[in-house]
Amino acid sequence: MSLPVDMDQRKEEICVGHITGVQGLKGWVRVFSDTSPRENIVEYSPWMLKSGDDIQTLEVEGRLKAGWCWQN
Repeated sequence: MSLPVDMDQRKEEICVGHITGVQGLKGWVRVFSDTSPRENIVEYSPWMLKSGDDIQTLEVEGRLKAGWCWQN
């Protein structure tokens, strides 16, 4: 689920992980967590996906055995 980006929220951006690949046929992606421990990545919500100047805010939909994933 994509949410509107709150400009005040952007002031406190930190990188907690990065996309490492795609997973399955439903739009899921693999995410490598840079948090310690790795499972703490879900404590940072919502996630903001940045690509160039484009930013999307996403909610975590679930976790697969392969790692943390979300669906847009």
